[in-house]
Amino acid sequence: MTGQFKRHPSKENGVWRINNSSLDLIQTCFRKAQFTFQNPDIETGSVATAFGSAIHKAMEAYYLAPRGSRNADIMKEAFDGYIKTSSIEVPLEGEARSVKSGHIILDAYHATYGDDSFEVYCDESGPFVERSLTAQISPAITFYGQVDLVLRNTINGQLYLFDHKTTSSLSGFAGRATPNHQLTGYIYLLRSAGLDISNAILQGIKVTKFARSSPEFMRVEAYRSSDEIADWQEWVNFTTSAWELANATDQYLMTGSKACTTYGGCRFKDVCSAPKNMRTDLLSLLATKTMEIEE
Repeated sequence: MTGQFKRHPSKENGVWRINNSSLDLIQTCFRKAQFTFQNPDIETGSVATAFGSAIHKAMEAYYLAPRGSRNADIMKEAFDGYIKTSSIEVPLEGEARSVKSGHIILDAYHATYGDDSFEVYCDESGPFVERSLTAQISPAITFYGQVDLVLRNTINGQLYLFDHKTTSSLSGFAGRATPNHQLTGYIYLLRSAGLDISNAILQGIKVTKFARSSPEFMRVEAYRSSDEIADWQEWVNFTTSAWELANATDQYLMTGSKACTTYGGCRFKDVCSAPKNMRTDLLSLLATKTMEIEE
């Protein structure tokens, strides 16, 4: 994963090219964004990321298959295929995110959603899977992203942006669908590409060792109105303008300190805590440690 960080905003001919991940990181903390964008080799992969990507590949294969022939083995084959080629080693068993737990999840998913009326939407370019899209937010901003999956309800023809999230708890998961800038931004991209779409499905998948519990799922449907999309566009414009100001003034201020400790803590916490004249050396040391871990 080293050197493969994909959230860097760039500016060419006066136009910013930016995606949801970079916008979210900028709003989380300007300084964390600066360190991350300027030091891509410090960004590493994780078992959680590899596991989630493998689940995505399983979902993709499942909904690409004809409805009458879907089964858990289709998902497990795609899941295993991704794990084998991943640069991140996912344990075979014993952990919540392991090959064994993945198979248990996929068996349960088919048992729960085997009668789904959804199929992958296809257009003149083929199945709408992992489709890279761009759209002009304003004369100064191009927004881009990769839409993983668009599904079509075979009963009424309605289109849905489909996104899954693996999580250790489904408590409060329903509230993650709205507001959700990622879903809104992707619906904007899809509309800009000519699709008649306003709905999304956020699929929650609880991850655990399953020693004493069974897999749990939560499916949340979300709708995006034109007003919500307009609000999202204002957020993109504001955040991009703020980042441009930070670049112009070389002022990358920390945001709220809560970001320093959330989700296990920021990898740059020790760098920010050090005197300013030591930070460059500490960043180099952090990059060296990252390379040693990956080797």
